Amino acid sequence: MILKAVIMSLALVAGRSAIPEMNDDNSNFAFSADAVATVVWDYLSQLNNNASGTVEQIAELTQKLKNIFKENMWLRFHDKLFPDEMEKMLVTFALDLYKCLTKDLQRKKEEIQKELEDLQVEIEPHFQEVRQKIRDNARLLEEHLEPYSSVLKRHVDRMSFLNAQVMKCIKDLENGPSDNAEHLQALVPSMPNKIKENITVNLLKFQANLMVFKQEVKKTIDQFMKELSHSLAPFLKDMHKLDHQLEGLSFQLNKEMLKLVANFSARIYELWKLLDPLPDAMPKVNKEELQKFLSKLNGIVEEQVKIFQCKVSSYIETFNKAMEQKVEEFGQKLETHAGYMEDHLIFLEKDLKDKVKSSFKILKEVQNRNIENLPNPQGAGTEPCPLVQNSTGLA
Repeated sequence: MILKAVIMSLALVAGRSAIPEMNDDNSNFAFSADAVATVVWDYLSQLNNNASGTVEQIAELTQKLKNIFKENMWLRFHDKLFPDEMEKMLVTFALDLYKCLTKDLQRKKEEIQKELEDLQVEIEPHFQEVRQKIRDNARLLEEHLEPYSSVLKRHVDRMSFLNAQVMKCIKDLENGPSDNAEHLQALVPSMPNKIKENITVNLLKFQANLMVFKQEVKKTIDQFMKELSHSLAPFLKDMHKLDHQLEGLSFQLNKEMLKLVANFSARIYELWKLLDPLPDAMPKVNKEELQKFLSKLNGIVEEQVKIFQCKVSSYIETFNKAMEQKVEEFGQKLETHAGYMEDHLIFLEKDLKDKVKSSFKILKEVQNRNIENLPNPQGAGTEPCPLVQNSTGLA
């Protein structure tokens, strides 16, 4: 009932859908749902055995959920606060999920542990062959991911050209008459917008490439799971339990991919937010002042791009290592008498995220059916910057 109440409330308060259309609608929508599910899961993971939660934990959860919905523009009410009833419902929803999950925690733990023990017994006579098959498939996964990682690295390198329009403005000034007021009057007014547009467009291109990376890596993971299941099938009489464990592995690999995309998107938005206001301070006094300003602006853009590249340079390497580690851990836990890795938590998190994503799909259907009949609040048509729509939601 709580879940249904949250869905209906969101549908009623959404003035207009502003889900980004940089890529396909469903892709961005699913990512928003994953962002909400991640926040709720992180919150539940911190509660331990306290079903009520501390005041600080509830406040933190509420604020994070507020930010996600505002950034993704579910709530399009201009200059209005997050509705109190929505806040209460979302927190109640999270607490209800917590109670449900903790109730099933021990049962789930016992089920997964028994499942792994049964798999270990059946695989034991063929364990060396099974481990070799897993390693062979892991190498193939690494080979298939490498081209996408390389492309992403190249996009990071190309960020060095983010100052291209600033450099063009500097050249336009240098090539113009030294003391021609009319020339400056014609040239200067368009400079700030051109610089801002160049920055925004290039960052949006990066974001679009990031979404392509996300989709291609997801396809690669799906293909890897099929091949791994097929290669291990000869060693098992019943594949049901193994396929269930493979679902857990697939969830972990996709989670690492989403983390990578989210980290990149956060840095993209961070960079845009820092650079976008700077051209507005451009002086309109004389050529010398303009040249000084543009030179300083060029230095700032170059510096911030280097900081950006430094921040994200480790993301891809960390991602590749994490993918390798998850597959290695999967092979280890199939070994007889392997230490228990609390796999039930993986499946609890997967169940939670599946429920939230399913709920968001229902919300979208309700929203699409009712959107034409909803009032458009004053100011709701004001469009935010594209990067607010396309990057912050992914963060």
